[in-house]
Amino acid sequence: MATLMHQSGAMARDVRNLEVFRQADALFFRVVAVSATIGRPGRFSFCDQLTRAALSVPVNLVEGSQRSTTRDYARFVEIAAGSAAETGYLLSVASRLAPRDMPISALAAEYDVLVRRIHVLHTRLRALDTAARVPGHAATVSAGPPPPAEP
Repeated sequence: MATLMHQSGAMARDVRNLEVFRQADALFFRVVAVSATIGRPGRFSFCDQLTRAALSVPVNLVEGSQRSTTRDYARFVEIAAGSAAETGYLLSVASRLAPRDMPISALAAEYDVLVRRIHVLHTRLRALDTAARVPGHAATVSAGPPPPAEP
């Protein structure tokens, strides 16, 4: 996980450095493309829910990364995992609604993998949070050396 230290000492996380974020972002655009193909009359609300769930995954990763504590960040990552699972389920429903030649099932399977990867991130964040709360155990994660001090 990439983190950067601000001059104030507060941690800011650049979520764009996380592979799990890049995967969630790319999958969102694939869901949008799929939604456009199954959006027949009467299915607008379904497609809307599908795209909202898919968008919620990278959005929650971004929002959580800007929270001031690791515990808060972990909570948003947990929400992102739920949204990814919801998207996977909605895609499995879409695969039953769409024409057979649409590769929706494969996309649903990719969301299953994404859910597992987000859970790994969540587990690591919770471990960092726990370690930070135990006296004598410092838990730091950084993208490199701290920035040079201002003159």
